[in-house]
Amino acid sequence: MKSRVALSALIVAGSLALSAPAAHAGFGGTPFPLTSFFVCHGIKGNAPGTVVDVDSSVLGTNPQEVKIGSGVLACVVAKLFPGGSVHNPDPVVGNEINPNPDGTGSHGLKCYTVSVSRQPSTTPPNRYTVTDELLGEDADVQANQFQYICAPATFQLVP
Repeated sequence: MKSRVALSALIVAGSLALSAPAAHAGFGGTPFPLTSFFVCHGIKGNAPGTVVDVDSSVLGTNPQEVKIGSGVLACVVAKLFPGGSVHNPDPVVGNEINPNPDGTGSHGLKCYTVSVSRQPSTTPPNRYTVTDELLGEDADVQANQFQYICAPATFQLVP
C-alpha cells in the first residue's frame, strides 16, 4: 500500500512538472515556483498507451520506454485555510495558507493522505471531460474519493 501511495505521489509530481511552463522551455529538472496547493481525487481514466522516456527526475528515476497506463488521479489547484477558521483570502489580512511563502523554486510536490468525514451523497458523482498532453480528451471521467493534498516541495539528496 505504501508503494502505491508513493507511486501515486510520484505520478502526480511528474505530471505537474511536465505541464509546467519551465519544462516546456527546456528546463526539465530545474526548480520552478509552484504557487498553489493541489487536491487529488481517485479517477478511472482511459489509457493513452503512449510510450515516453523520463529524464532529469530529481528523484533519480529516469526509466526509458515507459508505457503510460490508465489515469488514476486527478489533481486540481486549491486554496487551503486553517481548519475551522473563517476563510479570508485577502493577501494583507487574510488567513489563506501560502504554499510558497518565499517564492523559491520547487522540484515538484509532496502529497499527503487525508482524513475526512464521509457523508453519504444523495447526488451521483460529478463527471468531467479531461484534456491533457498524454491522451488528449478523455470523456466521462468520474472523480471518486478525495485522497491527497499536495504541496510544493524541494528535494535534496542526503549524502
